Amino acid sequence: AQGLQLSDTQVKLAGIRTAQVRKDTLSEELALTGTIAVNQNRMTTYNARVEGRIVRLYVKNQGDYVRAGQVLYEVYSEELLALQREYLLTLEKQKRLSGSEVDYARIAEAARTKMRLLGMTDTQLNRLAARGEVQSTVPVLSTVSGTVTEVSAREGDYLMAGGPVLSVADLSSVWIEAQMYANETALVQNSMPAEVKTPAFPNQTWAGRISFANPELNADSKINLIRVEITNPKGRLLPGMQANVFLKTREKIGIALPTDAVLRESRSSVVWVK
Repeated sequence: AQGLQLSDTQVKLAGIRTAQVRKDTLSEELALTGTIAVNQNRMTTYNARVEGRIVRLYVKNQGDYVRAGQVLYEVYSEELLALQREYLLTLEKQKRLSGSEVDYARIAEAARTKMRLLGMTDTQLNRLAARGEVQSTVPVLSTVSGTVTEVSAREGDYLMAGGPVLSVADLSSVWIEAQMYANETALVQNSMPAEVKTPAFPNQTWAGRISFANPELNADSKINLIRVEITNPKGRLLPGMQANVFLKTREKIGIALPTDAVLRESRSSVVWVK
């Protein structure tokens, strides 16, 4: 063992500090590279519920922010027009033929339910009944607040029922999809805590948990996928950004000392003991 004697002045000039060795919880850290992605559990896709033409499209650009209740587009549909006429005619008969054996109230409610399933809201249906006039075009409202991630239709397009129009994502929660090698898969499990950093915000760390670890290994690349879910209340983390995921694995009790106390050389490491 080598020895070294220093005076108090030399210690002070050299900036030498001491720390006490202690027992502590030690773990290995696994660092993974990933990409921020939309949380698919908070994705809403709007498909045409009825065959018709988009007369006016109010949301045309990816990245636009929409609020719940905001009009997304207006549709002209012969089927909705026919249902509205049938509904108003039934309401009129219900008033005039109140003593009839025909249950017009049930027929009107059936027509109302069908229009609701085709995208009309209760507010729109109540307005229709109060005014007694059909709406030539029906506004389609957003049911959620979020960011538009895809616009699949254009103004003037004729859509079949089920045709895609646009998608909206709530980015208050996002996924980080990271890749890991086959020999690392045994180190992770669902619900394991994780720390996330991104080059876009180098001074900030996000806490999250593994929400999914793919049980199937990619046969070609021998790489597995894990997914970490984190909260993103200010919406600063955007899909497509690069991110780094840090996982602490194999925790155990051991002898701990500061990292900068270890002097690493080519063939060994040295620690000075006072």
